[in-house]
Amino acid sequence: MEIRAATRDDLVEVSAIYDHHARSSTTALDDESPGPDRWAAKVGDGPRRGEHLLVVVAEDGEVRGYAESSVYRDRSAYEQTREVAVYLGLDAQQQGYGRRLYDETAIDRLTVIRFCRQLDFTLDEIRLLLTEPRGRRQKARWRELVDVKAVELDETLARVRAMKKVLLVSRDCDCVDVQECAAVCR
Repeated sequence: MEIRAATRDDLVEVSAIYDHHARSSTTALDDESPGPDRWAAKVGDGPRRGEHLLVVVAEDGEVRGYAESSVYRDRSAYEQTREVAVYLGLDAQQQGYGRRLYDETAIDRLTVIRFCRQLDFTLDEIRLLLTEPRGRRQKARWRELVDVKAVELDETLARVRAMKKVLLVSRDCDCVDVQECAAVCR
């Protein structure tokens, strides 16, 4: 298997992979084929900064999938923001081709992002953690964010406990309807 920058010769196969997804799933944003020309600006000499098209080629020389990045918006505030998509042909699914389209540093960053999202950190907080420098300064940023998150969790727990108490009191009160109960439970 080889991962390389796409060439004009790959665009028909890239388009065929995308076309299948456009016709048969909700992952593509088109419902009909845009044709190979859709990707032409991403290959050859001088694609725009941030515009990339990589293909994964099997041992038999056939394109099995591709990854592309596109500029999100052409405004300075979005200069570092990219849209990224990975599409695989039917014969390439569940074989690790999609994962191989990301390098190890990207996999490591995605692992950190998933871990932090499970702990309810915002994307801005995660971005702060992933910025340089690493090492002691990163550890200090982590500790600061954890301290803030711990306070947030304590506040949430207190709110949840108060809500539970009101619910249990209202469940067992002698009120005839919810309006009367709401007035009593203030």
